[in-house]
Amino acid sequence: MFKFLFSFFLTLTLAVAGGSIPSPVVATNTSSLVFPLEKANFPLEKIGSFTHKKLFTCSNNLLGSFEYGVQAIIFYPEADLQSSTKYTCTPNKEYSEFSAAPLTFSTEQFKVIDARLFVEGTIRIEFNDKINKQDLKASLHITKENKLAQTELLYTIESSQDGRSFLIHINEDISESKISIKIDKFLVTSLGRSIRKSYQQSFKASTVAYIDDKNRRSMTLYDHPRFKALDDGRLAIRLYFEGSFYGNGSIKKFIKIEGMKHFYVSDSTYVSSYERKTHSLSQRANYYVDIIGDFESQKSYKISLKEGLKDNYKFQLRDEKTYTLTMGDRQAALKFESHKPYLSTLGEIGFESTNVEKVNLVVEKLLDQNYRYFLNFDLGDADSLEYLGKEVLSKTFTLSGEKNRFSKHKISLKPFMAQFESGVYRMVIHYDEDKIASKAVYFSDLGIISKVSNDQLFVCVSRLSTAQA
Repeated sequence: MFKFLFSFFLTLTLAVAGGSIPSPVVATNTSSLVFPLEKANFPLEKIGSFTHKKLFTCSNNLLGSFEYGVQAIIFYPEADLQSSTKYTCTPNKEYSEFSAAPLTFSTEQFKVIDARLFVEGTIRIEFNDKINKQDLKASLHITKENKLAQTELLYTIESSQDGRSFLIHINEDISESKISIKIDKFLVTSLGRSIRKSYQQSFKASTVAYIDDKNRRSMTLYDHPRFKALDDGRLAIRLYFEGSFYGNGSIKKFIKIEGMKHFYVSDSTYVSSYERKTHSLSQRANYYVDIIGDFESQKSYKISLKEGLKDNYKFQLRDEKTYTLTMGDRQAALKFESHKPYLSTLGEIGFESTNVEKVNLVVEKLLDQNYRYFLNFDLGDADSLEYLGKEVLSKTFTLSGEKNRFSKHKISLKPFMAQFESGVYRMVIHYDEDKIASKAVYFSDLGIISKVSNDQLFVCVSRLSTAQA
């Protein structure tokens, strides 16, 4: 530990506020900072221990934990630092065990850390600070160069949870093209820090390079791909192989579907004896993967498997294979718009379905004597209400909608609410003879309003029917 502190102390010396030494610049993802001390009187047993006491108070609401060193205090920020920001940390005078001068440091300018193009037409851009997806959309331009002309491409953006990295999905074919991205200098972080100067980078999009592995045997596809209607109403193309794959990452780049840019490839699943018999599969079809995308019923798709595809076993595809499949009908499917445990203010249940003509709605109420078991042991699981409640309503409804298209529906419970008491209910929709969809709903006449002040929380509870507290 002491060796680490000494080396870190040499590489990062924080400047005294107001001094002539320029403050050091640190990365926004810095995991720790060393604050040197003028004097320290820590007991030996305290060295190396941690505390959440504010030994130093830092500007810009910088919070974290502290570790006691010999002649230094190590600070561990609880979150990444803001870019393009100057921080000042002042020792808290109520702690007399050490003394230090106020310390300053700055963070690196807001910038792009990395940008790269993946084979399937997705660009990943990473920043050193958080930004809003809408701001990036307004500042990002992606173009494709064709001889002397430039064409601006359409794209969609997918953001990560930390707000620092983004996947840019290009919605057009970019095979064998030069792609350029430009980010305007007006892009700012979520806290308003500017990138200062525009960022530009170019990529050469290309197909997967074929490398023949002499140690592998040639892959033979004994069974043609098949259309598959999934239980949730989606459509898929099922591919059968003798060996297994690690899923989306290892196989997707070798698959091309004409007219479809974005799709997902499932992990390998072992072929059951039932499926082998039902689809008259060969004995070499040991595994399958599903290609899941926005396929349309009764539409034909051309799918190509590129040479170079390898499984986890010993085979490699050495010749491109191309197939044409026509999608069939979707399975009857239904799902709630939201699984949150409440109804809308209009007393409606929202759901979407495909190829479902009639549904039976059953409402079950949790019995009072089973509340404790439901909350403590079943952890509020909606499915357990089937055994802990009683049926209070059963009603059949007819649905309308175009075949093989998902349609949105709403069922109003207002005509039946007068007979409902406050409590926990299970809404169950039966459809297509033996399928069900269910959700828990907390039904109450109580409304809650809360207000937070600096040191108090005010909560007001009233009945919605009478507006009385």
